[in-house]
Amino acid sequence: MSENGARTWRFAINGWKHWSIRTRLLLITMAPVVYLFVSLVAFSWRSHGFEAREELAERGQIATMALAQSLEYNVGSRNLSGLKQAIHGLVQSDPGIYSIDILDASRNELVHEVSPLAIEPEARYFEAPIRKQMVWVNLMANNGGTSGGTSAGTSSGAVPMGRSHDTIGFVQVRMSPTRLMARQSSRFYVELTMALLALLVSAALVYFLSKSLTRPLNKSIAALLDIRATSSANSDRRAVGKRRGWLAA
Repeated sequence: MSENGARTWRFAINGWKHWSIRTRLLLITMAPVVYLFVSLVAFSWRSHGFEAREELAERGQIATMALAQSLEYNVGSRNLSGLKQAIHGLVQSDPGIYSIDILDASRNELVHEVSPLAIEPEARYFEAPIRKQMVWVNLMANNGGTSGGTSAGTSSGAVPMGRSHDTIGFVQVRMSPTRLMARQSSRFYVELTMALLALLVSAALVYFLSKSLTRPLNKSIAALLDIRATSSANSDRRAVGKRRGWLAA
């Protein structure tokens, strides 16, 4: 421990010795309450921020996947007016969306829409591919009665019917935490107000209870001091009387 630390520690100990019983009782009682208040407030703030980020990520992923599935036809046919109308309505209806970008397969921008609200964007964005689903059917089925008795389904290398996906574009959604954080902040301030009121009520109760507890203690201590002072005075009188007797003798 450094010299300054030791000096501070000695000063605190000396100050504690000179404190009254009521002050010590107030400190011992309120220190855990204040610590609990600060801990709960810090935890509430962090939990509200975590919930806001988690909810924003979930909404961004859902919006991205929904757009990727619904815009397949418009992207494939290059229907830019339909794309603008679709994403414009979504941006207007959801204040948590900052911007939506529609890209083609080469990642060239087709449509870009930004929210008109005064909100701040997140650094991250959510992306999903837009896939064109193609269903193909093998028309060269093995009828068993073709000329030459050959099987067209096997000898010609035909494969059974199935489904394939071609990526024709991408959708990028960038969210904004402004509105969601404002809502979470309002909830936090309500919780903070309630906790602060509880802390003030606790402090008031501790103050009055400590006053009612220390008053009898102070009276008892004062009585003991008076008894001690009286006893000391009697002892001094007896000692003085003995000295006078010795002198007279």
